[in-house]
Amino acid sequence: MKYLKLFIIIILFFCISCKKDKIINLPIFKEETSLKGKILFEKDTNFYDISNIILSKEYMILERIRSSPKFLIYHKINNKFIKGYGAIGKGPNEFLSPEQQVITSNGNLLAWITDFYKNELVLLDINTGGASEGNNQILKRIKFPENISFLKQSFVTKDSLLVGGLSDVSRHGRFVSYDLVSKETRFFGELPDVRRNAQLKETLYGFVSAIRPDQSRYAVAMHYFNRIELYDSEGKMLSSIGESLDRAGKISNKDIEKENLTDYYTDIIATNQYIFALKLDALEKNFAEEKEVYVEVFDWDGNPVHRFILQEYAQGIAYDEDSKELYSINHWTHGNIHKYDISQFLK
Repeated sequence: MKYLKLFIIIILFFCISCKKDKIINLPIFKEETSLKGKILFEKDTNFYDISNIILSKEYMILERIRSSPKFLIYHKINNKFIKGYGAIGKGPNEFLSPEQQVITSNGNLLAWITDFYKNELVLLDINTGGASEGNNQILKRIKFPENISFLKQSFVTKDSLLVGGLSDVSRHGRFVSYDLVSKETRFFGELPDVRRNAQLKETLYGFVSAIRPDQSRYAVAMHYFNRIELYDSEGKMLSSIGESLDRAGKISNKDIEKENLTDYYTDIIATNQYIFALKLDALEKNFAEEKEVYVEVFDWDGNPVHRFILQEYAQGIAYDEDSKELYSINHWTHGNIHKYDISQFLK
């Protein structure tokens, strides 16, 4: 009997420890709201190829997965189509794999287009006064070295091209910065020094990232576990949100191959005040099944602000600071865009 009691105590202690380990360091949100979205376009509008949304003061820019032109501009108020740009091709004014960062200069819309296949950085005038993509003017073209090719995301800062992704896992760098003046490259944002093969390391520590508009900080969300890291402009990690990197050390190739991993971040966007992180609680391959989709909001000190539960499945998000509306995109099930008014929840 004595040994039986001891055995039960050990089992209970183990269960409690496992439960604690599962939830340790996860953010606790005091405010949580369920949202039902409003369909932005008519249901017969085909957006099955749209993967990303960028919002400016007057316009909404949709990014397509593989079609040409890559980017489409719409009026934000009446949803009227204006023009496309970023033609796919091998020509001098075409792109093989364009990724963009949209900025406003003197009232005009400009886009930094990074083409990793051509190793080019192009500043494109996408002034909406033109009626077709042929009216877009290339203002600047910069070649960058091949050792920062085939990466995930890019941001043009005041003096450099900042690229997020893993170009060479042996360098242990989450970011690489290419100085546009000195032409020097700098890798920073260290990865855990664990004994894993390169493919697993790249898959596991791949991420989605966002830059604060004032360019003072970066937010990085891991792919296969609940972790967001905050960096300053020099690449120093300021704080982390969620699970420790010890959790990643327990994930194997088999976990990823069998798609046993759930509840992780798939998109992240930023304003000067907030970080918005899109989290799914189920596998992408089971997108048709019921699941909860979260948009978790943090401040830049890593404090939880609000968690929104979206009633519609989402693969990407955007936020309109002027109207305080959240946008979501899902090109798998319905091919449309939803909009959520969250003005009463965020200051």
